[in-house]
Amino acid sequence: MYLVYSLSLKPVLHFINRIKLVQKKIRKLEEEIKACERYISHLEKNIQSYDDEVNQLKDKCKVILSELKKCQDHLELKEEALVIQDNQIIQLEDTIDKLKSRIQELSKSSNKHSKEEEENMAIPDILINIATALDWVEAYIDGDTSFNPKNTLNGIRISLTTARELMQRHAQDAINMQGLYHIANDRINGLRNELTNTRNDSLQKERLLTLTYNNEVNERRHWWQIAQDRQTNGQKMTLRKQNRINTLVQEKAVLQILVRRHKAETDLAEFNRAWVFNRY
Repeated sequence: MYLVYSLSLKPVLHFINRIKLVQKKIRKLEEEIKACERYISHLEKNIQSYDDEVNQLKDKCKVILSELKKCQDHLELKEEALVIQDNQIIQLEDTIDKLKSRIQELSKSSNKHSKEEEENMAIPDILINIATALDWVEAYIDGDTSFNPKNTLNGIRISLTTARELMQRHAQDAINMQGLYHIANDRINGLRNELTNTRNDSLQKERLLTLTYNNEVNERRHWWQIAQDRQTNGQKMTLRKQNRINTLVQEKAVLQILVRRHKAETDLAEFNRAWVFNRY
């Protein structure tokens, strides 16, 4: 019974293993898709960062559109026109290959990208779709009638119209950025003029402050000199007064000595007169 149970589980286990394998492949494909999306985003960033290259791509796409219209007209002609169409398609393929090569070169030339570049992911996909459609056209020319070439050419026309609209949008964005650049440049010039005027005002105020400071210093020096002179004159007057006081003190002392001497002489004379009077 155990053997029968084991045999009945084998198909289930095999089915589960196959599911796991498929899930693993799906995860791998999802990772590859994410890697492709990142690479396409990287290409878009580089295309957006080179306005001149975008303009060149736009001109070349216009040429491609014109050539594709010619190819569409030639598809209804005789067998002899197929050789000319084949050559034209080969030239267009070479042009697209050159465009692809240039896009790859742009993808390797810069690592700095803006947010707007990251949001735009359509142009490389469109170019890849155009290249694929051209391969189908070439296959149809070679004899593959499994598809309708008109649908393919219509798809190419739609893709080119979409690419033209995107590039016109990029051109308009470039014009807007140019306008913003002019506005910013005018603002910078205005700020530069304001800075120059402010600097001139500051220099003028600095000169006025320096002049005022020098006048204040000179005025202080003048009054300090006057005060110094007055102080010197006051000291001289004080010295003269002190000398005069000293002289008067000395004269007073001499007069006091003379007064005492005169009094002593007077007292002596009075004593002598009294003595003589008492004697005689």
